[in-house]
Amino acid sequence: MQVSKKPRFQVSTAEEVLRARFGVLPEFVEELPSERDQNFEVRDRDGTAYVLKIAHPDEAVEVLDFQNKVLSCLAGSPQASVYPRVISAGNEELVPFESGSSHHWLRLLTFVEGVPLGQADPEDLSLWTRLGERLAQLDRSLETFQHPQMDRYLYWDSKHAPQTVSANCDYVESRPDRELLRAGASRFEELLGLYSGQLRESVIHNDANDLNLLVNRASSPDQIVGIIDFGDIVRTYTVCEIANAGAYAMMRKGNPIQVARHLIQGYHSTFRLTDLEFEVLYEFIVARLCLSVSNAARQKKLAPENLYLTVSESPAWELLREMTDLGRDRFLAGV
Repeated sequence: MQVSKKPRFQVSTAEEVLRARFGVLPEFVEELPSERDQNFEVRDRDGTAYVLKIAHPDEAVEVLDFQNKVLSCLAGSPQASVYPRVISAGNEELVPFESGSSHHWLRLLTFVEGVPLGQADPEDLSLWTRLGERLAQLDRSLETFQHPQMDRYLYWDSKHAPQTVSANCDYVESRPDRELLRAGASRFEELLGLYSGQLRESVIHNDANDLNLLVNRASSPDQIVGIIDFGDIVRTYTVCEIANAGAYAMMRKGNPIQVARHLIQGYHSTFRLTDLEFEVLYEFIVARLCLSVSNAARQKKLAPENLYLTVSESPAWELLREMTDLGRDRFLAGV
């Protein structure tokens, strides 16, 4: 799992690409934060907004096609406006581009307007219910979706959490923290050994964090208006969707269990969790937190210049310790 540097296109290069390859005449271009790709917000002369995505040179074209096909499927769903839509250049959704000795694939998506949830201050708990409903609608739309790349290996997939967390432990400086992660990975491995064959699997977004979720306004938001960044889509355990979202939603909250309860209720009301999925929610949330902090420790060592990679590290550690102290039974009794 080597961390390699993102492509480094200048704004002027992005503008040139937009004109030459997509026929867009940009009035405004600004780089956006990201983990692997390099992304630019673009607004043309008539005010239309796009996102130009320049894929990492190591990214397989088949995986990008997987992402595009998912977005095409969601474009026909009842909540299509919530997702980006792929813009073709002629007949091409994936446009090749050479930069020096590097080969890149370019994509142009519609820009979903909204405020990142991480910049908002939601006081109304019903917003978390609506988030659960949005994620459930997404998963229901993809329940039968198939693609040759859907079973790709992804180190952000909780299916591989025991191996990934164990491999990352040496990057964690504190011995007690390493022991906490190793214990968590071991317990999760035992759980998967018992139940993995009984848990539903489907293609999910897999990364519903507060930067990938958009709300209608920063002050008193009451609607989830966007779900973006489909770079981590994969077929995995369906329960990972709500568990991952819960792990991020519960961070920095005075009453995280209350937030989780509303999120889970919203999801379950729209796309029902099985009894087993509900029973393992605690373990899957803890597994995502272990993945988050261990991946951040590794990435901080290998790519210290990319602060985006560790944005959730501190609150994830705090929540992981809180969840460990709380325990499974008290968590399930609270939600």
